Amino acid sequence: MSEYGSFLTSVGHTDKAITLLKQSVKDGNTAAKFELAVALLTQGKQTEAEKNLREYVQAHPQNTQAKQLLQAVQSGKIEVKTAQ
Repeated sequence: MSEYGSFLTSVGHTDKAITLLKQSVKDGNTAAKFELAVALLTQGKQTEAEKNLREYVQAHPQNTQAKQLLQAVQSGKIEVKTAQ
């Protein structure tokens, strides 16, 4: 389900992606927290995205991409541009 959620985010269907990814996380898929955070960021929901990223990094400390994204969110150095 997280792969489909990621796809939906990439094509601009973030509301549906967030719904699916939240369900995936609820079902125990901690890896979906990363994709959920990305989808949340595209909607400007940085606080919720940061929470999910922190939890993801805690569970997957070897993922440098997630660590870098978390640092960018925490420092305010991230700007998300959505498709028009």
